Amino acid sequence: MMRPGSISTALRRHAWLLAPFLVAATCATLALTVDLEGWVEFFRHPGRDPLPPTTRQGAVWWRAMLGVGAAALIAAPLALVALAPRPSSRPERQPPCRRRLAGLLGLLAVALLLRSLRLGESLWYDEIAAWRSFGFYGPGPIIGNYFDPANHVAHTLASFWSVGLLGEGELGLRAPALLASLGSVVAVHALARPVFGARVALVAAALMAVLPVSVLEGVEARGYSMMILGSAAATWALLAAWHDPRPWRWCLYSGVVALGAWAYPMTVFVPLGHAVWIGWQALGSRTLGWALPGAGGVALGLAAVMTAMLYAPAIPDALSIRSTLEATSAHLGMFCYSWDRATILSSAGRESAVTSGPSCSSFRSSESSTGRIRSWCGRRRRSRTFTVGSRSSRAAPCARSSPRTTY
Repeated sequence: MMRPGSISTALRRHAWLLAPFLVAATCATLALTVDLEGWVEFFRHPGRDPLPPTTRQGAVWWRAMLGVGAAALIAAPLALVALAPRPSSRPERQPPCRRRLAGLLGLLAVALLLRSLRLGESLWYDEIAAWRSFGFYGPGPIIGNYFDPANHVAHTLASFWSVGLLGEGELGLRAPALLASLGSVVAVHALARPVFGARVALVAAALMAVLPVSVLEGVEARGYSMMILGSAAATWALLAAWHDPRPWRWCLYSGVVALGAWAYPMTVFVPLGHAVWIGWQALGSRTLGWALPGAGGVALGLAAVMTAMLYAPAIPDALSIRSTLEATSAHLGMFCYSWDRATILSSAGRESAVTSGPSCSSFRSSESSTGRIRSWCGRRRRSRTFTVGSRSSRAAPCARSSPRTTY
């Protein structure tokens, strides 16, 4: 029998399990207490009448994934506890150097200053489209509808809350992107410090603070700055868990990956790269064993389930528009440029490599924001319908999208 002291030590060591178990209990409660029609009404988009069948199908998938997610949030942490090495004495963490902490705070101030210079610029096309088609209608329509890929779900949801706090305008819509962009400076610093040292970490944070693409996405009411933050934070969490494989670190990694992918779907390629790296480490070392790569696999599996659960209400909509996400000008060749796609070796492709595409040219231009919106929309030739007006009016959703639109 275990001594009382050993039991209390074990309980303290595994107190973190309360967090995933609480989330699992919430998921199970929602799945059991809210019926299908309740979720259908929650996800119903006021601008889509009659109710599309994809909304009902999304509600079915959501209820199913709530149960799957609840089971995964119980089983995966317990599996990680079983795979964890025996607790050993760890070196005490050194307090951060005040000079370097001051340097990081200074870089955050510089990053905030650079972004604040552009924060009040007029909203441009995709920002308006995402808000008027999704964010305007509240959490249910945001989470449960994806008739247009302009909906970066986690960011749109955060924008809805920030607009409620700060008001409908440039600051209210862009505040989540701004905070995520500032957070990416800290995340890159945390990622680089254990790998390259404190000085290189400050250099990396400085680059993230001033790079044009980082500044641009930090003042754009879209999910790109959250993707940058999620990529850096997930990679940092992976390395932290790899070198100090406590189970809660792996669960933290899973949560960061899922939230990053929810902010922008292309973020799923980051954990795919992590999976390749874990496999490479496992195959390249004879002394590593299987417990550590196994824990990484469990964490990746938990992240996949959580991501699928978060996207479940919108998956039927996304599948219904999948043909609009395909390239349509591959026949032009890699040296050409079409209005819908910049190829690698075209002039626009070279611009994309150092900035973030044609829309980033405005960063070096003095033309007005309104002019940029008109010229950019003219080049993309999107067929959308949106209205910019007061909150008392309701805009028609951007249900029609050009098959050549990419986000």
